[in-house]
Amino acid sequence: MKLKLAIAAIAATLSMSSFAGFMIEPYAGFGTYATTLDAAAFEDAEASGETYTSVGARAGYSLLLFSGGLDLEMMATGDGNINNTAFWVGVDLPVLLRFYGKYIFSSSFDYDNDDASSVDLEFDSGYAVGVGFTGLPFVVINLEVSALNYTFENPLNTSQDVDFGVAATALTVSLPLP
Repeated sequence: MKLKLAIAAIAATLSMSSFAGFMIEPYAGFGTYATTLDAAAFEDAEASGETYTSVGARAGYSLLLFSGGLDLEMMATGDGNINNTAFWVGVDLPVLLRFYGKYIFSSSFDYDNDDASSVDLEFDSGYAVGVGFTGLPFVVINLEVSALNYTFENPLNTSQDVDFGVAATALTVSLPLP
């Protein structure tokens, strides 16, 4: 009886390890973003409908239906570049869908505009959620929504910070490599 139990345990362990492993997933896509500026001294300002391109990669570990790791993303906007670093977790469903979320813990927004070069944006917080279609061979089509919050010192009143937000929606294509 103990021999049968030991053989069953070894077989279960070996079969589980075939579903686990290190993964890397490069992606590229495009999207739209909107910005908001919120301060008591300024009128609230919004800009929307701007487009951007995005490239990046997720690296991590997958086990059965769950996966997680580190995500590096570079977004090229009309106003400059945004570089994000995030932790991500995901669930791959057997019905050709996967869901994931990202906690963005580091981000930088570099302006190309000379007028805004004096503004030093400090990253406050950020997150993203996405859904992917896994029905195509070798590629995944992802739809992702993200929100980034920055602050900067008000040039009119140095004791007041100004909130600057970026909300983005992206359509990306990724190539999961086991």
